[in-house]
Amino acid sequence: MLHFIIDGFNLIHAVSELEHSRDPHPDLMYYLKRRRLTGSRNNRVTVVFDGWPPLHFHEKEYRVVFSGDRDADTSIVARVRASRPASETVVVTDDRQLRQSVKKLGARVRGTREFLTAPLKPGNGQKKHIPHSVRKKITDEMSRIWLNEDTP
Repeated sequence: MLHFIIDGFNLIHAVSELEHSRDPHPDLMYYLKRRRLTGSRNNRVTVVFDGWPPLHFHEKEYRVVFSGDRDADTSIVARVRASRPASETVVVTDDRQLRQSVKKLGARVRGTREFLTAPLKPGNGQKKHIPHSVRKKITDEMSRIWLNEDTP
């Protein structure tokens, strides 16, 4: 399961249809859900915005964080530090300094264009190596389960 931490305003400015939105916070949430940009529903999503929450803004599916008096970047770095394991955290931003900071902590980074256009491949696109003997064992076990055979 991945945890996406999205730099909210950074992503809003990358989406032309959201750039001039009157309600950017809920419009971004709707856009993310409609386009299914974070993959599986099992993935966690946290969207971080600068400042304070607007009145009457509520979000049920994604976690939305407002940074208050500090900037969103500081809040994102703190969240990556608290993530375990950091390698399963994907930060979406174009901010160069933020990208460098979270990479040092072990998080993955996606630029906004990349996030909007190219789906993230599981395991960073790398296949797991499974030895032939283990594959045979898995296949034999699945055959027994499928055929409802008792295990030896």
